[in-house]
Amino acid sequence: MKSTLASLLLAGLCLAVQASPQDDSANTLFERCYQASSAYSPMGLSWDGDYSRNDQLDDLSDRAAAAVLAIHQACLNDAHAIDVTALSAPVRESMEVFVYTSQHAIEGYAYRHFDYPSNPMGGWDTGVFQLLTNAHPIRDRKDAQAYLERVRQIPRYLAQVRERTAQ
Repeated sequence: MKSTLASLLLAGLCLAVQASPQDDSANTLFERCYQASSAYSPMGLSWDGDYSRNDQLDDLSDRAAAAVLAIHQACLNDAHAIDVTALSAPVRESMEVFVYTSQHAIEGYAYRHFDYPSNPMGGWDTGVFQLLTNAHPIRDRKDAQAYLERVRQIPRYLAQVRERTAQ
């Protein structure tokens, strides 16, 4: 009896976990948009534990910001094309958060020059050094070379920080 009840409960859980085609579409959108926007943030990738581009620093230029804006706009349009009523409750909640954060990023683009790029509590200027200290592992020669490449990019990066403060 116990094994039959356990089997039924397990089968019910498996059915509840199966994703609908709409859930799959939403999850694919989330992944695609994450990959597209994070391509502009090698530093963010490192903080997330992805060291595939750990020889690069972020590009803080207006050109890069405009490219990320275009990604957010395209992703938001794609999100609006998905029928949220057909999503499971967890994926629907994820979609609501995704839409909110995309809208927030799009609206915030106009104010990108009104942040505090230089501050002691995580500004752009201190962030690069926190990254190199806390999120850039040096396990082998390749990691050490990537670290040195990032160090070589600091003057360009800090020049972009200065440009942001001047605007």
